[in-house]
Amino acid sequence: MTKSMPCEKHGRINQEFDLSEKDTKCEYEMICKSGKYFSEERIVSEINIKFKMEDNNKKYHIPIIISKNSYTVWWSK
Repeated sequence: MTKSMPCEKHGRINQEFDLSEKDTKCEYEMICKSGKYFSEERIVSEINIKFKMEDNNKKYHIPIIISKNSYTVWWSK
């Protein structure tokens, strides 16, 4: 299943999901179209993040910080 979600003006996706038990067994992929945020060469056109959401009672936060020449990803517990 694919779901497209727009970002708000600061680049955040503020969407909550209700996860079923079945959903917690899946692997998810978030694809961020990032080409316009990088340097003039725009070599990196998207950032792909694969992750799991194994606890249906937990809120997940996966920040991506994009700078002129790189990006950093981490997750909050």
